[in-house]
Amino acid sequence: MGPNDGERRRPPPVGPPQDDAPLLITASIPKVPISVTDSFLKIDTQLTNITDSPLELVTMRDGADMYVVKDDVVLRGPGGKRPAGAIFTLAPGTSRTYKSTVNLGYPNDPSGEIQPLAPGSYQLYAVQRFIPWPPEGDPNLAFYVRGGPWDIQVG
Repeated sequence: MGPNDGERRRPPPVGPPQDDAPLLITASIPKVPISVTDSFLKIDTQLTNITDSPLELVTMRDGADMYVVKDDVVLRGPGGKRPAGAIFTLAPGTSRTYKSTVNLGYPNDPSGEIQPLAPGSYQLYAVQRFIPWPPEGDPNLAFYVRGGPWDIQVG
């Protein structure tokens, strides 16, 4: 691991996990090694309402923040997103599938230079922030849902 490999920290590097989160996030990870031909990879992620009540929530339209990790080091943070929200409702036990973007090329260092991931094994983690709708003016109602780790192979 070189100096541009990120800083050592437990993934994902935002907010504490909430054991009582009302959603489960999962991802469809390619079973074959990923060939890095572009800086970003879109994968299917799925949210499932694991409560007995309907949930009306607002979240980022562009999916979960995806982190690429190796040996507990975050090598790639999430790609850029437009600051646009989406409101949706999930009935109890239902799921919603959507695309999330994995950053395969831009490192955490400030150079902005594209550096594809080297072939090898990595883990993906997802973090997504939600706010109950309507928000009722209380920012403390926001919560994070975490997913992963999911193993990926880069070839």
